[in-house]
Amino acid sequence: MRVKLLFLAKVLGYSLALFALWHPISNVYGFFLNLVLSRFYPLYYMLKPNEKFPYIASLTLIPFISLIIATPKMKLLKKAVIITTGTFVFLLIDFVAVQLEIDEISGNPTAFITYRSIKLFIPFLMWILTSYPYLGEVFKTKTEETSVTCYSCPICRTEHSNIMDHIREVHGEKSLKSKKVRKFISKNQL
Repeated sequence: MRVKLLFLAKVLGYSLALFALWHPISNVYGFFLNLVLSRFYPLYYMLKPNEKFPYIASLTLIPFISLIIATPKMKLLKKAVIITTGTFVFLLIDFVAVQLEIDEISGNPTAFITYRSIKLFIPFLMWILTSYPYLGEVFKTKTEETSVTCYSCPICRTEHSNIMDHIREVHGEKSLKSKKVRKFISKNQL
């Protein structure tokens, strides 16, 4: 329960911090969006000069970035790669929205509702898909939190709750192929 509350507090804190700093950050997002649009859609500025669009369109990045940053036990480089990839996906979605002229006022209401729904669900979907291995730490049940099984390493004989990670990190991937470790894994059904 403590891990879940800490995770929620981190997500909320990062979201508030990003929201407070979002106007200058959305200018960077708007710069890249306008760069893409001006390259592939040169008449964009004449047809649709809307400066609020990048700010409003980029707001859905706040929950995505907050969820990725708050995910426990994920390496910083992996977080950076996921955030960069996610931002690219959001740029593509906004590019398609402009190409199809999906607008709240003058566009097709069904297309606009579909566009906004996709934009609202994609942060959570991308977080779940990219952070799946790390979510077990956040969403443990109470019985899983209290009953931790420790195993004695077949190589160095030290006790560890996550023996497979220990063997990989301390003894290397090659040690997983050794006869002693394979026998230990099959015996303990890991």
